[in-house]
Amino acid sequence: MNVLGKRELPRLSHYAGGFQYRIPTAGAVVENGRVLANVQLPGFIIRYTTDGTEPGEKSPVYTGPISEKGEIKLKVFSPSGRSGRVLTVVNKAS
Repeated sequence: MNVLGKRELPRLSHYAGGFQYRIPTAGAVVENGRVLANVQLPGFIIRYTTDGTEPGEKSPVYTGPISEKGEIKLKVFSPSGRSGRVLTVVNKAS
């Protein structure tokens, strides 16, 4: 997975004009009032928003559990800037 995420998929983004491979969706769970997220490919990053808008290139990068309440939208971005589908998680107040 490490070689695939960090070497082969970035190469496919540029080889022969670039291939449109599927960017995976983030995995997320609410645990103890915090949203925990991950992505299955190393080298890809998760960006999120808490205001209901779709995450973009300027949205904060997920670096650890998110404790904000409400609707949190997560999106995975490839090293070349392409993105996958949005995942919406609701963190209810305890």
